[in-house]
This record gives sequence, C-alpha cells and structure tokens, in this order.
Amino acid sequence: MSVAGRYQITVKTPLGPQEATLTLVVDGAALSGTIENVKGRSDFSGGTVAGAEIRFSARISTPIGRVHAEIAGRVDGDRFVGAAKLPLGKAEIAGVRL
Repeated sequence: MSVAGRYQITVKTPLGPQEATLTLVVDGAALSGTIENVKGRSDFSGGTVAGAEIRFSARISTPIGRVHAEIAGRVDGDRFVGAAKLPLGKAEIAGVRL
C-alpha cells in the first residue's frame, strides 16, 4: 500500500498534544504535502520515500509561532507512526489514514 494519503495525527509535543492533518503526496521517491492544524497550513516538498519510510522537513505553525521540524515516520497499513525533531526537543507522532 502506498504511503500517499491524508492522516489525522497527534503530535505529542513538550507543550502538550497537538492535532493536525498530514497529507502526503508521492511521486516516485519524492515526497511533498501539507500539515494543517488550528494555527494554519504548512506546505512542504523535498521529502523522500523509501518503501513505507518517509522523511521531510517543514516550517509548521504552532502555539509558539512557526518552528522548523524534521519528521521521519513509517506507514503500516492505515497507521502512521513517527517522530519530529523540534527546537524544544523530540515529539512522537501517531495517526490514522482518513
């Protein structure tokens, strides 16, 4: 199954859990998409896909302003699991395909 699709995700940040919608668009091994939360929408490109593994960087709108996040994750069926490297530390990510 392709990793492409929309996922409802929860990011467990140092400031508490943050809900978002993650959209992944795959073109060969290239990954792009969006992250949408209550603070706005952030587009990203330049990510990579290797089987079920993904990696990308994005500037994401958060309660403390826009922050740079480096995200790595894996899609297993309809579940997404991963982690984000943030300025305030690491955050676990979990979600399901919509």
